[in-house]
Amino acid sequence: MKRKITVLLTLLLIAALAKAQEPLATTKRIYFSDNNKLYVNKELGLYLWLSVSPDPNSEKIRLVSDSTKEYTNPMYLDMEGFNTIRSPWAVDTSTKRTVQPLRDIVFEVYADGLPPVSKAEFISKNKQTINEKKYYGSDLAIKITSKDEMSGVHSVYY
Repeated sequence: MKRKITVLLTLLLIAALAKAQEPLATTKRIYFSDNNKLYVNKELGLYLWLSVSPDPNSEKIRLVSDSTKEYTNPMYLDMEGFNTIRSPWAVDTSTKRTVQPLRDIVFEVYADGLPPVSKAEFISKNKQTINEKKYYGSDLAIKITSKDEMSGVHSVYY
């Protein structure tokens, strides 16, 4: 009887400790990849700024839309994956004339709102299945792999 009470108290303690863990806080962010792709967490609002200089410290002006105020500042990307910010006509940087035939200027932005998928693989030379339950030996190793379809995996926590 004492053994049952001890086991029960131990299980209750383990359950209480497991439940007491704080959820892991992650930061939704923007990521600029090595191949010059801009990824934005789809839940983040975007603000557009313009500058007449490539200098990061130069004056910047935030764009404000008169015709679509209710959808801007912030604006949100409408779909997972490939999105664009456009201007209707390209202008030649030397002649300052509209390029013919007419073509858009397109800035590519990738929305990534889906979390990575992780898998755990249990590796052991000493494993057995008894009554449909798997048992592993003391050589057990766990291999965790994560994959993200858009921007990649920033971190893996376990």
